[in-house]
Amino acid sequence: MASRVTINRINSRIEYLGYEIVRGQGYFYFFPFSPDAIQIPEQGVYGGVNRLSEMTVEQWHNILTDRIDEVKKYLTTDKDYSTILTKSTQE
Repeated sequence: MASRVTINRINSRIEYLGYEIVRGQGYFYFFPFSPDAIQIPEQGVYGGVNRLSEMTVEQWHNILTDRIDEVKKYLTTDKDYSTILTKSTQE
């Protein structure tokens, strides 16, 4: 039987990335608690995810690492990373 998915379990899994998951009104989002955390433009997790248990701890981890990896691609190319941050905050 799989372990129950809780905020504490997810946060234990993603803590090394400098983030924690926080419950919003009708959604969840990744909050950077560390000044060393790579800033991601999209922190919210929407799309019908109303309960933590709708995904596994590993799936929550993968969402965050996928977003961080996407930012790392911009940081290692000639693209202007500030444009995706600005675009995301304006939407």
